[in-house]
Amino acid sequence: MMTEDDMIVTYQLGLKNGTDLFYCHAVCSLMETGSPEAVSTEVASATFCLFNPQISSLDAISAYAEEISGKMSAVCEDLKYVQGIEEVFGLIAISDSLKAVSKEWEEKGLEDLFRKKIIEELKLLNVEILVVLPNYVQSEVPNKEATNKNLQAYYRKNGFHRLRKNMDEPAMYRHI
Repeated sequence: MMTEDDMIVTYQLGLKNGTDLFYCHAVCSLMETGSPEAVSTEVASATFCLFNPQISSLDAISAYAEEISGKMSAVCEDLKYVQGIEEVFGLIAISDSLKAVSKEWEEKGLEDLFRKKIIEELKLLNVEILVVLPNYVQSEVPNKEATNKNLQAYYRKNGFHRLRKNMDEPAMYRHI
C-alpha cells in the first residue's frame, strides 16, 4: 500500500510580472523501488495561485486573476464571503487544477494521497486557506448533475465548504 512518504513533490514557482500573484506548479512522482537506478513516474500535478490578502486587496487580486480565467477572477471576488478572511495573515492558495495524470493512478487512490500531501506542504508555506475549483463535468452526459454533486460531497467530506451557495459550479475552500 502506498503512502504519502512514497511521493516526491517538486515545485516550480514564479511571480506573474506586474502583479502580486505567485504561480506554483507541483508535480507528484512515485519513486519505483527495487530497480537499480532511481526511477520516478509522474502520477499527479497541481497548479496554484498564491497571494497574501494583507499585502494585496481582493479587488486587485481579482483583476490580476482575470488574465488567467474569468472563473478564477470570480472566485477571488467571492473570497470576501469566507468567514474570517480579514484575519488571514498567511497566504491563500487557489488551485484550478489538482488531478491524477491518468485514470489508472486515480483508481489506485493516488489523487487522494496527493491532495493530503499538498495540504501538508501548503501548511509549511504558511497557507491558511486553500480554494479549489473542482473539475466539474461540463459536457452533457446522462449523470452530469449526480457526478458534480458527488464531487462536492467528496470535498465536503474532506473539510471543504462551498464558497457561494448560488453558483452552479462552486469553488470549494478550506482553512488549513
